[in-house]
Amino acid sequence: MKNFNWYIGIDISKNTLDLCLFDGQSIRKETRIENTVRCFQKEIQKWQKEFGLVLDEVLFCAEYTGKYIYPLVESYQLISLHLWLESGAQIKQSLGIQRGKSDKIDARRIAEYSWRHQDKAKLLGLKDHEIITLKNLLAECRGYTEDRAKYRGQLKDDKGFMSKPDYRAKKARLEILVKVLTKQISALEVQMHGIVQKHASLKNQHDLLVSVTGVGPKLALETIAATEGFTRFGDARKMMCYAGIAPFRYTSGTSIQSKSKVSHRANKRLKSLLHLAAMSVIRLEGELKDYYKRKIAEGKAAMQVLNAIRGKILLRMFAVIKNNRPYQKNYRNALQMS
Repeated sequence: MKNFNWYIGIDISKNTLDLCLFDGQSIRKETRIENTVRCFQKEIQKWQKEFGLVLDEVLFCAEYTGKYIYPLVESYQLISLHLWLESGAQIKQSLGIQRGKSDKIDARRIAEYSWRHQDKAKLLGLKDHEIITLKNLLAECRGYTEDRAKYRGQLKDDKGFMSKPDYRAKKARLEILVKVLTKQISALEVQMHGIVQKHASLKNQHDLLVSVTGVGPKLALETIAATEGFTRFGDARKMMCYAGIAPFRYTSGTSIQSKSKVSHRANKRLKSLLHLAAMSVIRLEGELKDYYKRKIAEGKAAMQVLNAIRGKILLRMFAVIKNNRPYQKNYRNALQMS
């Protein structure tokens, strides 16, 4: 891992950036600027002159805050920064008990975090700009899908509880909204598919993932975005924790003894898609359907078995990426054949 001499923590909000320059021993500079490409680049140029900063020796670290990171990512591309976008929860929990909070304090904490954990830094890569675009499009698509479901629900729920003229008028308005949202969702799906097809590595990952039984284009896209092109998680087990399908035990001495259960801290969208994949495979002839029937016959709870199948699907997804080979339903390795 590259060694850095300077660390800049960045707290991002909609309109402003709080910057903190740390040299590993003390805070050298703090400031607040507008969250624009021009203001950010201008401030960094001032610091280069004032402190003799060499960009190749500076680690920039910020929380991933969705669309508000755009000016920072644009600057990363224009002036070649070493940029680390980290989970806010990861930064917060690593710092222990904290009292007080402000954007200025958060920038300090991010700078300190980047210094202490620089060996774990995951720098933004060239293709990660496309991953960020993909994440933004997926988030927009999810919003439209939720709105469409809400309006479709109203079409169903309001029938019989309004006068017929009022319901017909409302139905006409809602159907227009549903139609518009459906069109926008389709357009976004085409755009996301275009991004994947344009980049050979992302296209290869997508094609490998959809070869796994039960995995469709939506789950493949969500997984590529969540794993940032399979660079964020080292193995499927870590991904299971992120998706909320890894069971954990909670015990303490003899007074607290609980059954293994999944955490509520999870990527709910990914978990939902994995559940749909599990539901689809148990309807298809194959080993996972046989596994489901066998475990149910043994007295296992249905949701417990389905959760195990979610994990099996995720393991297969990581396996095809690792081996760079499509999933083979009846595959037998050399040891099994010998």
